[in-house]
Amino acid sequence: MATPRFQLFASDSAVSWRFMSANNRDLGHAAFAFPDVDSCTAAIRLLCDHIASAVCTTVRAGPRHWAWRLRVGGVDRAVSSRYYERRVEAHNSCRSFQELVRAAGRPELCQMPRWR
Repeated sequence: MATPRFQLFASDSAVSWRFMSANNRDLGHAAFAFPDVDSCTAAIRLLCDHIASAVCTTVRAGPRHWAWRLRVGGVDRAVSSRYYERRVEAHNSCRSFQELVRAAGRPELCQMPRWR
């Protein structure tokens, strides 16, 4: 049975992560890229360790859209993967993201998709 999980993505110069739902929907991703896999996985662990105290903020993403940002220690750590028409939808999505990350537990190994 599929479970929510983190996925890492690497390019020639950076590594990033996204958090996938059990049905493979992209729910949120890193607020910024990392220089290597070790720093990216350390950022995921930091997020997981502090997910209960993370602060959700909603921000305008254009005149008719909203997005969410999740902050730990005053730094944006995760951002929404999509835009919402209503602020409350963005806020509820952020809370859902937090609950799913908390339920997924601290990842010891992240999925790294293969590129052709």
